[in-house]
Amino acid sequence: MADITHGTWIKDGKAVDAVYQNGRQVYGRNLIHDTSFERDMWHNIWNNSTMSITSDGNLKFTIPDTHQAGVGVTTDSLAMGIYTLTAKVRGHGQLQPYVMYWDIGNYGIYSISCPMINSDTDFVGIKYTFALKDKDPAKQYAFAILTASAAGNWLEIKKDSLKLESGNKATPWSPAPEDILN
Repeated sequence: MADITHGTWIKDGKAVDAVYQNGRQVYGRNLIHDTSFERDMWHNIWNNSTMSITSDGNLKFTIPDTHQAGVGVTTDSLAMGIYTLTAKVRGHGQLQPYVMYWDIGNYGIYSISCPMINSDTDFVGIKYTFALKDKDPAKQYAFAILTASAAGNWLEIKKDSLKLESGNKATPWSPAPEDILN
């Protein structure tokens, strides 16, 4: 029997990847660690953005110049396949999610275009479904959110909203099982 622990499904002390009810997926494992931004796992990962946790517990970063910059968290290897990314974001700049690789460059996971976020107050819901293919999973090292274009552009990711899950179905936010089990 699987238990739900703080929104994450655990069975026999191990994470469950998906849960179905009446043939419909109702839970997908969050593959990004520390999406509550409480474990100090997120770091400046590209071009020295300024990063902080807001008084509301959200992750906010600002880029220093007109180049791309952003923040990230180390990740477990992602197999080649279909994934869905969801989040709530506010700020000024394009939301550019990436899977980053040692020695072979970065793979932007957006497929058509990055949405321009232009809101100081309201969080914008985003959803990407994408195929991760033709890259070596053994060389993956981080999941990152970047923005670009203008010095001072910033993005703020709402606490408990960022989720990357296997498949093309978005399910409600849940923490990564590793965040609960550790």
